[in-house]
Amino acid sequence: MLNNKQLKAEIKDKFGFFPPFFSPAQQNSQVLENLWQQTLSAYVNNPLPTLFKEKLSAYLSRYCLVPYCMVCHSCSLRSLGMKASQILKLLESSHIEEVENDKHLRVLNALPEKQKLLPELDSALEEALLYCCALIFLGKDSAGSYRNELRRLLKAENYQHLIALIAYIKTCHFWMEAHPEVADEYTADKRSQDHLHSLLQEEPALAEFLCCDRQKVNCECQSQAEQQKQLLTQVVETANQELKNNLSKHKQTLEAFGKQAIMLREQAQLLNLAREAIVVRDLNNKITFWNRGAEERYGFSQQEALGANIHALLQTQFPQPLADIERELFRQGYWEGELKQIKRDRSPMIVASRWALQRDEEGKPIAILEINTDITEYKLTQESLRESEERFHGAFEHAAIGMALVSLDGSWLQVNRSLCEIVGYSEQELLTMTFQAITHPDDLETDLGYMSQILAGEIRSYQLEKRYFHKCGQVVWILLSVSLVRDAHGQPKYFVVQIQDITERKRALEALRESEQRWQLALRGNNDGIWDWNVKTNEVFFSTRWKEMLGYEDCEISNHLDEWAKRVHPDDLEWVTQVIQDHFAKKTPFYISEHRVQCKDGTYKWILDRGQALWDEAGNVMRMAGSHTDMTERRQAEEALREQEAILRSFYNSSSMMMGVVELLEDDILHLSDNQTSANFFGTTPAAMQNRRASELGAPQSHIRQWIAYYQESERTNHPVRFEYNHNIGKDIRYLSATVCFIGKASSGRSRYSYVVDDITDRKLIEEERAKLIAIIEAASDIIGTASLDERVSYMNKAARKMFGFTESEEFPNFTIADAYPKWAYELVHNEGIPAAMSSGVWVGETAFLSHDGREIPVSQLVIAHKSPDGRIKLLSTIARDITQQKQIEATLREAERRWRSLLENVRLVVVGLDRNGKVEYVNPYFLELTGYTQQEVIGKDWFENFIPRYQKQPIEKCFQEVLEQNFHPHYQNPILTKSGEERLIAWNNTLLRDLQGDAIGTMSIGEDITERQAIERMKDEFLSVVSHELRTPLTSIHGALNLLSSGLIDAQSHKGKRVIDIAAESTDRLVRLVNDILELERLESGKIHLKKQPCNASDLLIKATESMQLMANRAEITLSVSSQNIKLDVDSDRIIQVLTNLLGNAIKFSPPGSTVWLTVKSELVNPNSILFEVKDQGRGIPVEKLESIFERFQQVDASDSRKKGGTGLGLAICRSIVQQHGGQIWVESIFGKGSSFYFTLPGCLAEDVCYDNQAHLSD
Repeated sequence: MLNNKQLKAEIKDKFGFFPPFFSPAQQNSQVLENLWQQTLSAYVNNPLPTLFKEKLSAYLSRYCLVPYCMVCHSCSLRSLGMKASQILKLLESSHIEEVENDKHLRVLNALPEKQKLLPELDSALEEALLYCCALIFLGKDSAGSYRNELRRLLKAENYQHLIALIAYIKTCHFWMEAHPEVADEYTADKRSQDHLHSLLQEEPALAEFLCCDRQKVNCECQSQAEQQKQLLTQVVETANQELKNNLSKHKQTLEAFGKQAIMLREQAQLLNLAREAIVVRDLNNKITFWNRGAEERYGFSQQEALGANIHALLQTQFPQPLADIERELFRQGYWEGELKQIKRDRSPMIVASRWALQRDEEGKPIAILEINTDITEYKLTQESLRESEERFHGAFEHAAIGMALVSLDGSWLQVNRSLCEIVGYSEQELLTMTFQAITHPDDLETDLGYMSQILAGEIRSYQLEKRYFHKCGQVVWILLSVSLVRDAHGQPKYFVVQIQDITERKRALEALRESEQRWQLALRGNNDGIWDWNVKTNEVFFSTRWKEMLGYEDCEISNHLDEWAKRVHPDDLEWVTQVIQDHFAKKTPFYISEHRVQCKDGTYKWILDRGQALWDEAGNVMRMAGSHTDMTERRQAEEALREQEAILRSFYNSSSMMMGVVELLEDDILHLSDNQTSANFFGTTPAAMQNRRASELGAPQSHIRQWIAYYQESERTNHPVRFEYNHNIGKDIRYLSATVCFIGKASSGRSRYSYVVDDITDRKLIEEERAKLIAIIEAASDIIGTASLDERVSYMNKAARKMFGFTESEEFPNFTIADAYPKWAYELVHNEGIPAAMSSGVWVGETAFLSHDGREIPVSQLVIAHKSPDGRIKLLSTIARDITQQKQIEATLREAERRWRSLLENVRLVVVGLDRNGKVEYVNPYFLELTGYTQQEVIGKDWFENFIPRYQKQPIEKCFQEVLEQNFHPHYQNPILTKSGEERLIAWNNTLLRDLQGDAIGTMSIGEDITERQAIERMKDEFLSVVSHELRTPLTSIHGALNLLSSGLIDAQSHKGKRVIDIAAESTDRLVRLVNDILELERLESGKIHLKKQPCNASDLLIKATESMQLMANRAEITLSVSSQNIKLDVDSDRIIQVLTNLLGNAIKFSPPGSTVWLTVKSELVNPNSILFEVKDQGRGIPVEKLESIFERFQQVDASDSRKKGGTGLGLAICRSIVQQHGGQIWVESIFGKGSSFYFTLPGCLAEDVCYDNQAHLSD
């Protein structure tokens, strides 16, 4: 027996953990072992499907008073793949309703016998089967009909497995209810730890169900406890009343009974909850407590049982005398055993009974608690299993063949007597060995290979003939049959092995095989088939060779005469049969015939069939045996010889070559036989040539001597001699090729020869032409060569040899196509060129050769695939031309094109290309930049419709046509339209484009945008006009004044004369100012004046400017107001003061007396690094249309201002030029009639400090 530690290790090894279920039993090894053995036999090793066992356990856990079973079996179902919703449905369906009995019974009745125990998931059968199990579990009266149906459907073996499982589940419930200390320890169970959380998360309703079910069970327990309490109260009250009536007589009994009642009252709640039969009896075996489980098990109600003698009521049969049992009970305090009892319906029942002695506070026995578990079905199952095991053990031990159980590593676990006798070892010796130790080495690998396959699940079993070593060393041949036993989880446990001794059979077969081999060798020695015909039964033995000759396997032809008769050719069968009958009639000593026999593939073979009959004493034929020789090859050879002779005769007579047989005379040739072609050559017939001399046939003597010499050479060397010669026929020369051969000596003693002469005139002419062609190819500068299909080069002309470094006489057997090219060119030729040539005949492309000195030579190459008349590719040839110079020219052209394109793409000129129809083919980027179009918006568009103003369309189109037709108008100007609709004036230089034939195909025009230049020219003309006008006015005044003074019309000293002189002086001053301003503006705009920038203060600039203009302001009675900030500037201070004084002068000139001119400077709000200057007056203002033009040359608001105010019209233009050269801007804002404000900006720094100073006093 195993101890506790070993049992716990075994349980943990089986489950992977030690379930809390076994915890109460671990203090008693006997109890733990009993509980574990029950678990193994009824649950773990129960052959019922694992999923069904777990579903039934969960289904019945509803009737357990503790949650452990329901939670753990639900988690087990999750590990087997069931969803939480399916588990909840299973638990909810476990409530038994008696009204559903008929429905489930009908389902079971409708099933055929030998139904598989595992039904489909959630099927009606599964529901009925679970319901049936629950009725049996609860011991319902209606369970009997269900038991009968299960026995019918499942038969005895499967039914016993199911009943054993139900009994085990009931035992588990009782065990858990009897040990409440672990009832709620399901959280320590690994199944619960692994799956409970995920189950409750997946199906929250399952958690609610488990909680409600627990509450419901508690309520049922409380209700049962209350009922029992009431019953016990009634018993106690009755007992008390009796005790009161007999107080003096039964005082001691009353005290004991009172204590007993107290104990029973305390235990009643727990005991009545159990589903098992729990009985409390006094020491006289009178029943004092009878729970609901006892009512259900035995059929007696509480009223019937209370007060009755339990052993009499249940007719108990004890395994030992009752007195011995009671002594053990009083000694140990408990007793366990099996009892046979009779229920109320008179049916027997076997129970596992547990008695516990109840004592009072003083330790005196007062009652016995008896717990009985119905194990009737379990005992039946055990008995069946025992009988089955006994039958198996008997069959195992007394089997005529060897049987064994073998571990996974090959150790013998159990062996029978027959196996020991086969191998010569005792049982004890084998159990210490492995099967590998007695297996022949040559068989071990095969056996182990099968074992690996069966362990991997690839095969279920295997059978093998192998050899064992007997203990005495002899080899034993055995027939081995092996299958694998797996546990409930599908894990391999051990092998079941059957071993049959086939040594004698092997020896007999070996002897028979050797005899057969000798006979077959004898038969095969002459390569004949053998047959043996029993004439009386028509059974015929056909040897294997006989069948092989006809292409059959040994098993494909039966042993009957019909097999021979139906294969003999129909044309031969009748006469062959007659030959056999003649032999049977003893007309011939032997049977022999050559006839045709049909093979398996439908063809016929010629067979030489020979046989000898055997007669009995009465002269009747008994049998005939014979041989079967394949004559097909000989027949075919004879036929082939006849065909060959006919072919040769036909070839000889119809050949285009001259053939014949001759003999040599002393100085002539005698013709014996000649074909028609020879006769035609000599202008006669074959018959007429027979026995004629060559000289008589007209052969020249020189030819005869030549022929005789070659005939004699062939005889001397014993080899054919071939030679060529010319034969003149009139004016024609025929080229002939002759082959002569010595045949042998004739009966006359003269030497006899054969000759074959072929007219090769056409071939000679072709060869001459070929020689000329080769000479041309050799002299060609192009590279020419040929190659076989395996890319080996077979011919190269002189140019090719030079290219690849071969001399004229040098061989190149290993030179291939790949050697002629650089890698990239070979890949092109190999992958594209050759396949294309083989497909279409030719391929043309540009490649490169690799010269002998390593240079790449570009070539234009033609590859040709030459085909035979039947369409097969024979060889490849190529012609390639060196295009190095051409490539250089192309490169030069591409470079020139690139340069011109680069020039056109980058030049700041408009370039437009048109086709003959005026469609745009090309525009350069500058055109797109100028017009605002994209290339997609221009290419392909009609030039005249889309880019020429309508008023210019017709004349421009006319010019375009004249350019195409007559190459007129190489230069002209016209406006074009931009995308925004603006017109730009372009001066074009047109070029006519022509193709190779000289036909006009379009134009290429390069144009310059002269829009700005034209505007400048127009401004220049206007400027000259204004300058001329402005200069003429003062010059006219000066000229007139000088004429008056010089002519003496006016005295220079007179008042009038002085006035004339003043006018001339003013005109001179104005002329000087005008010329100075023009020169100043010209120098500024031409860049001849360079700014001298230096750091200065804006406030200083304003002060200097106002100081210089103060006198002019005082004269005009104008107040100057200055507001300034100390701002650093980097400017040409003189030029900025010039701008300020110019603006101040204009403001003073155009302001009325008494008004104020303001001069301010400050940082701009938008851009703090920009300085804003402002000159504001209260003058007449500037009209809106003049606000921009006044900054142009000679522009004034009023043309008379130059005379009245003395201005030149260039001051503001000079100001704008100076400001712009400083990187600033200048503008004016004005309200006509109220005044103007002139602004300009300069780049500068932030103000250091601010000083607002109203400079009104400057007017003083």
